[in-house]
Amino acid sequence: MPVPDFFFSLEFSDKASFSRMIDDLSSSVLRHAGFGPDAVADIAASLGAAIDRAAASGSDRCQVEFTAHGGELRMAVACGGAGDWRESRPLPR
Repeated sequence: MPVPDFFFSLEFSDKASFSRMIDDLSSSVLRHAGFGPDAVADIAASLGAAIDRAAASGSDRCQVEFTAHGGELRMAVACGGAGDWRESRPLPR
């Protein structure tokens, strides 16, 4: 059964204070999208590294977005233009 389209966004002001919550929410979104444990770990590692780089840029606010549409999951990390990251993966069928 295909995953219905969805959009999820999270904004945080201090990665260190919210690190565990960000990790848990990201993993939950990826599992909801139908990814298995190995894919969740791989994607979460890439996403975590992107968040770390963006948060290190010194911006006081960062945003993480997940968009499922048309059989694809698009992810983005934005911190005021510094260290922005985007990646997409086909959704599991």
